[in-house]
Amino acid sequence: MTAALTWIRDQAAIVPIPLGVRNRVDPPYPVPSTTFGWAAGDAAYAMGSFGLSSGQSLVLRGVSPECAFWNLCCWNPYLHTYNAAHDRVSINSETIQLEADGSWEIVVSDHDPDHPNWVCTQGHSEGLLWFRWFLPATTPAPIRVEVRG
Repeated sequence: MTAALTWIRDQAAIVPIPLGVRNRVDPPYPVPSTTFGWAAGDAAYAMGSFGLSSGQSLVLRGVSPECAFWNLCCWNPYLHTYNAAHDRVSINSETIQLEADGSWEIVVSDHDPDHPNWVCTQGHSEGLLWFRWFLPATTPAPIRVEVRG
């Protein structure tokens, strides 16, 4: 009970996370020398948000450094992913289809754009984007963002 109460208090102290500027991903920050909250001490992170009208897509383009694993998750302001039982709401280094040059393009939208790297918002018009790279060889380059539709 003490551990559960501690978790509830910690969670309530940091959520809801403000969405900030929509349709943007902040520059990735390097593996920290110290961590806080639930951050892993061996990971680089980048956070962003989306704000899309019906029929719009957010196109994310980037290159990930060599690392043990990386992923992108769509989150609500309470740090919970959407329902993965129904749609792909996250994508990672094992499931993404890379371009010939090793770069990637991810499409975030409420509708299937017939793209191999589609991540579904499940009808949410806004939410958080959370990237993380575990044991990266370098700090990831900034992610390019474009709204379509």
